[in-house]
Amino acid sequence: MRHDSTIDTTAANLRSVAELVVADHAAAPCAVVGGAVRGSREGLPVSTTSEADGWRFGWGAAGVLWTRPPALLRTEPPSASTHHIFDLASLTKPIVALTLARLQQAGTLDRREPLAAFLPKLADTPSGSVSLDLLSAHRAGLEAHRPFFVAEAGATQPDAARVLAEA
Repeated sequence: MRHDSTIDTTAANLRSVAELVVADHAAAPCAVVGGAVRGSREGLPVSTTSEADGWRFGWGAAGVLWTRPPALLRTEPPSASTHHIFDLASLTKPIVALTLARLQQAGTLDRREPLAAFLPKLADTPSGSVSLDLLSAHRAGLEAHRPFFVAEAGATQPDAARVLAEA
C-alpha cells in the first residue's frame, strides 16, 4: 500500500490508484479504475493490458462492494473487481472539459463565445447567450437542476423538446 500521494504512471499501477481512493482518502468503499494510453507496451504487465490500434488499456480494483452487508446477509461483502459494473455518474464533466481544452488549444473554438455560436437553435433560450467558459465553470446563472428524466403528466415528445429548449 502506498502512503504518498503520487501515482506510478510508468507501470500501469492502476490498482494503487484504486487503493489510494479507498484506503488513503476513504472516498469510497471500493473503486475500479481504468485507463487508456496510446503508445508502447513497455512497463505494462500483460495481465492488465489489452491492445487495439496502438492503444493500451489497464485496470485495477480495490476495496469491497459495500461497507456493511445488508442485515439479512451474514457474509463478508465481496471484493470489488474489474468485472463489476458501476454507474459512471458525472463522467461527462471531465470528458467535456478535456474536449473543450483540446478544441481551445487547437484554435477550433473560443471558450468566451456564447453557446448559440455553436448551437444556433439555442439563440433564443436563456443558455444561448452564456459563454462556454461560464457554462463549464457552473457560473452561468442557470437553474441548477431539472428532473429531465421525470416525464411531465401527459407529456408528449414535443413537450420534452420544449422543456429542454427552456433549460
